[in-house]
Amino acid sequence: MKELGNIDRKNHVYSRVIKTNYRTYFLDVRVTKRGQNYLTLTESKKKFDQNSGKMTYEKHKVFLYKEDFDEFAEAFADVVKYAKENEHEHEEYQEQISEDSTETTPIEKSSGIDINFEDLGKE
Repeated sequence: MKELGNIDRKNHVYSRVIKTNYRTYFLDVRVTKRGQNYLTLTESKKKFDQNSGKMTYEKHKVFLYKEDFDEFAEAFADVVKYAKENEHEHEEYQEQISEDSTETTPIEKSSGIDINFEDLGKE
């Protein structure tokens, strides 16, 4: 991991970079115009663009605001702990073949939680 500390880029306060074989993660602390800190989590993947014949970078970003830091950190630590402790528990796979593609998709054991994404944010 590389620590960048205080950096001069616009609204950046602090950054950490995690480089892996196929991806680079950027964990940045930024500041709003009102002086409030927020986080950006960026995944950058190097891909070959067949149209141009050049390497490109595909980026995905998540913005995390101060009021969500504690709940996010707790949930993240929980799922990382679960993933490490139950690494070989979910080894049932079924090959699903559709008309459009052939992908191998894991079959998850039911946790008893039914999530309806249309209901998120409603009370």
